[in-house]
Amino acid sequence: MEFWRSRFLAHPVGANEIIIELMKDPAFQHPRPPTVDPERPEPEQQKLLTARFLRDGAAWATHGLLSLPDDKMRLMLDQAQRDGNAFNFYLWCDGDYAGRYKLAYDKTRNDHWVHWIAYEMREKRKLEPIAWLMADDGFKHFDRNSFEAVTAKWSECIDYLLRPIGVKYVVLGLEAVEYWSDSMIQRLGQWLRAYWPGVNIGFHTHPNDYRNLDSAWIDTIYYQYGFGKDADFVINKTVDLINTFKKPVIAAEYSLDGDPELGRAAVKAGAVGALNGF
Repeated sequence: MEFWRSRFLAHPVGANEIIIELMKDPAFQHPRPPTVDPERPEPEQQKLLTARFLRDGAAWATHGLLSLPDDKMRLMLDQAQRDGNAFNFYLWCDGDYAGRYKLAYDKTRNDHWVHWIAYEMREKRKLEPIAWLMADDGFKHFDRNSFEAVTAKWSECIDYLLRPIGVKYVVLGLEAVEYWSDSMIQRLGQWLRAYWPGVNIGFHTHPNDYRNLDSAWIDTIYYQYGFGKDADFVINKTVDLINTFKKPVIAAEYSLDGDPELGRAAVKAGAVGALNGF
């Protein structure tokens, strides 16, 4: 169109001829429709995640997988496959579970981690990996009270392992309020959201502790109901969480032995996962 306009301005006497030619121009006959920004697609519906990460009074815990010998890792993964479709694992662990599981992600052994998470866990057994980015209780691998130290370790693990193999779910830490202040939790959560925008970030806390759950960077609440509760309690608490925070809720912790009845009660009430027996 700019071409014809320039011709008309340059040769006003022949305007009629130019207009006739202009009317023959396909671009004039079929003007381009106005640009419309595509609608943002609806977020993918979160699938139901099921697992049984604790057994035998918490003497058996999937969080410690990467600390075990190969044969025991296979046995644990095989059991997890019978229990559900997801697998909870730690990247670092020191004093949790009474110190039975000592493990720390090390990029120099990245191939080992890739093999067990991407192949043995997800591809071979169809288990959805859920990475817990911090363990509770004693911890000596690095200074977890240092924002710089934590984010340095997390960025390395994300860049070399978690993002390349397509992990979709992470949890900031098990019982994060136990070792981090609210301000530290907010700094880390906001950092993680900015650093890895596409991942589903979960938050796990203490029973009846609703602090931080309304934070915008939290996609999913991994709720700890406490032990010794019945199905009615789990149902009522799940409904309250969903109504209060308008976020997906995963029943994360409710039985030292992995009681499936409580997991099914949570899902019946609207939870999108039951990780402690289903």
